[in-house]
Amino acid sequence: MTLFRQALVAVAWLFWLSAVVFGQPDAMPAAPSIGPFSNPYGRSLQWLANSQVQEELQLTDEQRDKIRQAQDEMTRKVRDLYKSQDVNEKDFRKRQQAYREKIQVLSDEAERKAETILTKAQTVRLKQIIRQTQLSWRSDGILAVLLEKDVGADLRLTDQQRDQLRQKQTELQHERARKAQEFYRQLQKEARERLFAVLTADQRQKLETLLGPRFELKPPARDAQPPEPPPLDAQLK
Repeated sequence: MTLFRQALVAVAWLFWLSAVVFGQPDAMPAAPSIGPFSNPYGRSLQWLANSQVQEELQLTDEQRDKIRQAQDEMTRKVRDLYKSQDVNEKDFRKRQQAYREKIQVLSDEAERKAETILTKAQTVRLKQIIRQTQLSWRSDGILAVLLEKDVGADLRLTDQQRDQLRQKQTELQHERARKAQEFYRQLQKEARERLFAVLTADQRQKLETLLGPRFELKPPARDAQPPEPPPLDAQLK
C-alpha cells in the first residue's frame, strides 16, 4: 500500500462523517463530498489514482509521475495539518469547523494541481467519468451531480428545483434507513430461527431462562454528540 493510499485511509477515519472507502488498490473513489468535510486530496487527484481512469484518459508517463508527486505532496500536507491541530480546544464542534476550513484549502489546492497536469480534453473527460459513476451510487451521489455548479448551470436549474431535490434527498435518506432497518431485522430473525432449530425443546427453554426478561437497547438520541474519530497519527505511522 502506497503512502498516498495509507493517508487516504487515515483521512477516512478522521472525517468519519464521510461515506468513504480508501486505501484499496484501484478502489472506487469515495462518494462525493456533500457532507461537512471536503476531500483534502481533491476530487480529481483521488480519481486519478485509479489505473482504469488513467488508461481511459490516456495519461502519459510524465503525467503519471506528476500525479504521484502531487499525491505525495498532499500527503505531507495532511501530515502537517494533523500536527498543527489545536489540541487545547476541547469543543468538538469548534475543532470540526477548524478542520473543515483547513481541509477545504487543501482540497482547492489539489484541484488546481490536477488541472495543471491534465489537458483540457482530459479534464472534461475526467468530469464525465466522475459524474457517470456518481449517478450509479446512492441518491446522495445523484444529488451531488445535479447540484454540481457546472451541471446546474447547464441544466438551468431553478432555485425551486434545487430545494425540491434537497427535500427529495432527505425523504430518500429516511426511507432508505427505514428499509435497511427492516431488512436487517428480518435477517436477524431468520438467523435466530435457523440456529435455534439445532437446539432441543429443553435446551431452548433453558436458554430463555439464561437470557432473562426481554431487554431492547434503544438507539441514541439524534441530537447526541457524535463520538470523536480515532487518532490520525496512529493511521499515518
